[in-house]
Amino acid sequence: MTRRFLFSAVAMIGAVLGFQGPASADIYLELSDNSGGTTGVLTNAGTAISFTGVVGNFNVGFTAADTVSSTGLATLQITNLTVSLISGATLVGSGDTITVQTAATNLTLPPVTPLTLGSSGGATFTSSSRTDTMSFQSFLDPNNAASGFPASFGVGTGTAGFTLTSPGGTTPVSVSGNDTPVADISRGSLYALSNITTVTITALGLGTSVDTGGSTTATPQENSTSIVPEPSSFAIAGLGALGMIGYGLRRRKAQGA
Repeated sequence: MTRRFLFSAVAMIGAVLGFQGPASADIYLELSDNSGGTTGVLTNAGTAISFTGVVGNFNVGFTAADTVSSTGLATLQITNLTVSLISGATLVGSGDTITVQTAATNLTLPPVTPLTLGSSGGATFTSSSRTDTMSFQSFLDPNNAASGFPASFGVGTGTAGFTLTSPGGTTPVSVSGNDTPVADISRGSLYALSNITTVTITALGLGTSVDTGGSTTATPQENSTSIVPEPSSFAIAGLGALGMIGYGLRRRKAQGA
């Protein structure tokens, strides 16, 4: 009976160790501009997405990914967004604006509630007008938007958002900004992160480009009382139990000798 229990304990620990990863995340992207160009909603059943091509009046290069660090920090990161006007573009109204919406759904980690939502980003303006801008805003949807799309873009609790403005000039100039974190956001078993980036170019200058990046983060609050033990903690406890069982078996054999 003891041996049967030992085998059961080993199987249980194996199952726990195999349950360390998060649910399969999906990442979504949509680009559109005020001239009517759009990509529609692009999706990837994984943790990264990219796009290179023309959207309306803009040449666009884009990459983004979602990650979870060893400390439980979940991040939806735009690693690169480079935009410039195509040859022959004309201004729409006071400027050409491209809107980039990114979202990661089915997130499970960090396994705590509440969470704190953070938002930061930066932009490098090259040969840019003093009225060119980049705006960034982040969102945390505690209910995963009922798995509906494109509903998850900009759904849930949002940061205030911030806008970076070009100082002008032909020399590349980098500026950065961030939002005040939003705390005490409860979440369900699955949640989603999203962000919305807008870039506006207001003059048809030769070589004008804007290179941007931004981060949307979900951080466990330090005072959270509902932290779920990590699977590795269960595994360590199980290994301890196995050690006690082994000790009992050796002791029983010694007494019977």
